[in-house]
Amino acid sequence: MLASSSISRTMNPLVNSLINHGNRLATLKDVAKSRSSREIIHESVIKEVEDLLLKLKKPQLPGSFPDTIIPKIIDKIQATVQTFIKLDSDNAAKYEYLAKKINDWKSKKQSSTTLSVPKHLRMSPTGDSTYQPDSSTVDDHQFQQLTNKKKTCLICWSLFPAGTEIQRRQLIYWWIGMDLITDQIEGDNILADFVDKEFIECTIMGNKILCNSYKMNENVHSIVVQAISSFGNSVTERNFWSVTYLQQQQQQQQQQQQPTMFQRMSSLSKQTKGDDNVTPTMSLVINKGENSLSGETLEWLNKMKNVKVLHLGSWVRDPKNYIVVEDIETLKGLKNMGQLTCLSLQGISGIVELPESVYKLDNLKILDLRACPNLESLSEGIESLKQLTHLDLSECYLLDHVPNGISSLTKLQVLKGFVINPEDDPQQAVDNGNGKINNNKMKKKVSSMATFSDLSNLKELVKLTIRTRRMKFPTIQDFDTLLAMDKLKTLGILWVRSSSAVVCPTPTRRFPKSLEKLELQAAPKDTLSSLLRCICKDKESSLQKLYIRGGQVLDLGMVSMEMHSFCNVHTVRLRYLPELTIHWGEFRKFFPKLTRLQVWRCPNLIAFPCDENGLWVETN
Repeated sequence: MLASSSISRTMNPLVNSLINHGNRLATLKDVAKSRSSREIIHESVIKEVEDLLLKLKKPQLPGSFPDTIIPKIIDKIQATVQTFIKLDSDNAAKYEYLAKKINDWKSKKQSSTTLSVPKHLRMSPTGDSTYQPDSSTVDDHQFQQLTNKKKTCLICWSLFPAGTEIQRRQLIYWWIGMDLITDQIEGDNILADFVDKEFIECTIMGNKILCNSYKMNENVHSIVVQAISSFGNSVTERNFWSVTYLQQQQQQQQQQQQPTMFQRMSSLSKQTKGDDNVTPTMSLVINKGENSLSGETLEWLNKMKNVKVLHLGSWVRDPKNYIVVEDIETLKGLKNMGQLTCLSLQGISGIVELPESVYKLDNLKILDLRACPNLESLSEGIESLKQLTHLDLSECYLLDHVPNGISSLTKLQVLKGFVINPEDDPQQAVDNGNGKINNNKMKKKVSSMATFSDLSNLKELVKLTIRTRRMKFPTIQDFDTLLAMDKLKTLGILWVRSSSAVVCPTPTRRFPKSLEKLELQAAPKDTLSSLLRCICKDKESSLQKLYIRGGQVLDLGMVSMEMHSFCNVHTVRLRYLPELTIHWGEFRKFFPKLTRLQVWRCPNLIAFPCDENGLWVETN
């Protein structure tokens, strides 16, 4: 199907025809994989493509039909013809002639439309859009109309040059650490308001619009920076913010031989203006580009009073941004930063285990260890972080287990990267069935590691992501653990195969009623089918977003029993599913409320009406 559900097939015969052509070509491609059938299909393929090109010569499309759909469909058909060339070498010359006709059609179409497309919307030779949004019309008056909380949130961008991209998760971590918001929902609402009022905008990376990354243009940035100095001049405003660039401090304190590494860090300090003096009450410190952290770093930071947010790790997407801690002893100085509520060590190399000083930060709410490539273990000391609400262990691939002390962190709302291994099951750690653990080292490891069932104590969990090498996950007991998390809204599972992995069918159970988003990555075929089937059958399911990435799914039709559907799912993302085959019309039956779809690297879905970014959005 090549249009939204709001476009009737009967009212738009061309749309209906395009659907049929796409479906028939998909079927012919399947037939072509059988050597005995190749001789009889090439004429059918040629007829389908020539008929389609003829109908698109002067297409009569409804006004709501996206302009990008026709070129996208032609690209998909061209790719399909190339597949036929590979499958049927005996008739390759005929398919190559067909490919040339498609190229000629595209050339004529492009030459006739180039002049009608505004220059700022054209694509660059590399395929990237050269579109640049108009400068924001925000002025100082609009900024002053914001609440003090929202002004403070915007001020975080003043630490960076205009146009710098900052990820949503980092902004929310900083805001929670500075007690500006209480949870991600509040942060998302503020970001949406900023975008709506043009204070910030979503950024573009390659050919994708990133709704989880934001930047501030030069006009708004200058307004925010100028506003900072005026905060302290208000008669009624007793709290104000100061931005300290440590590069400037270094220039002013050369006589004291201030280390040059600090020129790459910045701090944002909230201060209370009293009758006779100014007292620092809160500060945010961010590593803007220091690649090597030494003992001098923490020695200097310890002199700063009341630091609440310390971001020593990476905050940019550039893989070349490499940060290393020279000596783990460097981090021992953190024990003196008792006011710290947010600590990010994201992407820092050289951290094999956390020093005990981290576990003594009694006020810590957020511990971000995402993508620490050398992190191998956490200690039982983690149970002392009673105020922790966010723990991010995602992409820590050397971490083979999480200590069972995590079960005592009852305030946890977000837990990313929880690890499940085959060894988590005591039955996997016995010696030839005699009931004894293999050795003392293994016995100690098994007794100290958290099992998935330990997470049933975390009643406040809203988001949970798991990396499991236990292929039979989830079992009935695992489903019981999930059901105990009655506030869980987002669940992500990544299956990682191991030499000891045994794939077992997953028993059919249901997910928590509160679950709204489910992401399944590299799931075994039988497990994926079983999980999708239990969602279809669950009439009380609240699932709204379904993401499937990688795996061996062949046909979503096999998960449907008695024509059940994903009744509440409105957003679907399908990525890296080379074997998935399904027609658009059948797909829509499974997702009757679908409004947003993203398809990426799924070569068999040629008839899906996605744009050049693999995105389809329903238009009413």
